Amino acid sequence: MRDAVMASIEAAKLALEGKIDEIKNNPLMLEVLKIHHGLNSMEDLIGERRTTLSEIFKMDSEQGEPSPKPLLTRPDEFFSLDPVEAAKKFLRKKGHALHFNEIVRGIKAGGCSIPSEEKFRTTLGRSTFVFAKIDENHYGLLDFYKDEKDKRFKKVKERGAKTKSETSEELTEGENNEEEK
Repeated sequence: MRDAVMASIEAAKLALEGKIDEIKNNPLMLEVLKIHHGLNSMEDLIGERRTTLSEIFKMDSEQGEPSPKPLLTRPDEFFSLDPVEAAKKFLRKKGHALHFNEIVRGIKAGGCSIPSEEKFRTTLGRSTFVFAKIDENHYGLLDFYKDEKDKRFKKVKERGAKTKSETSEELTEGENNEEEK
């Protein structure tokens, strides 16, 4: 019986593919796809989530009503975190650079309080060993860009500057030596 159902599934998929090809070649559908592409480009430009064709066609549920947009961030996910830590977690969760406004919206949706967005923006831009400033409005985690991360840490090593871990190791050793005295 399973084989018969699988054969029917494959036949239905082929029939759908044929109909979809017809629809895609219809001038009205070509216009819809062109407008949808422009819509997604504008959404990308300001860091908004892309609207899907299934949302536009209201195909997200059997009743033809769009289903509620998924809650991407729990309301308590970044509660009690400082904005920089919340931004690190949010960007890691997203996996790519985002527009500053989307970062702010995302961490606020997760319960993080940002006393000053301008100070927060400045902090992101100055935290060059954690964040990568892609342009005036987009930030990613430096971990996303291995070559850039290697370049930045190489410059520090060449200057002879100590990394945070080296400094803390020295402090710990100094405290241990004073305790022995």
